[in-house]
Amino acid sequence: MNNKKGFTIVELLVAIIIVGLIVALTASTITKVADNQRAAALTKKIQGIENAAAQWGISNYSKVVWNQTTCNVNTSLGVESIPCETYEITVQRLIDDLEYSAETNGQVIDPVTRLPINSHRILVSKRYDNFYGDYLND
Repeated sequence: MNNKKGFTIVELLVAIIIVGLIVALTASTITKVADNQRAAALTKKIQGIENAAAQWGISNYSKVVWNQTTCNVNTSLGVESIPCETYEITVQRLIDDLEYSAETNGQVIDPVTRLPINSHRILVSKRYDNFYGDYLND
């Protein structure tokens, strides 16, 4: 009769494999959640920049020369080209002109790449007496 207490090597290997699978599944889920949170933070930051750009357009409409062009607008009938006025600025100009300081030291950081986006461009447009800011990610 064998009265030895403990686990066999096979039982230990099975337990280690199960724990490893649980850790792998948990790690991938945590990574996906973190990526989704960073993407949501970037979307919110871009919306804030676009809103600030629209405010900049209202404040600076008579101070700069606007480009006369046409803009494509989504309507209930599809995409429509309408006359509009545009002016291109950078995130840094928003910081300087509107004192848009959402970040420390005047740096606006992309939460996904963790790089400054101060040099990124924004197209400010005036359509039907309303101002809009469109973040140009290029």
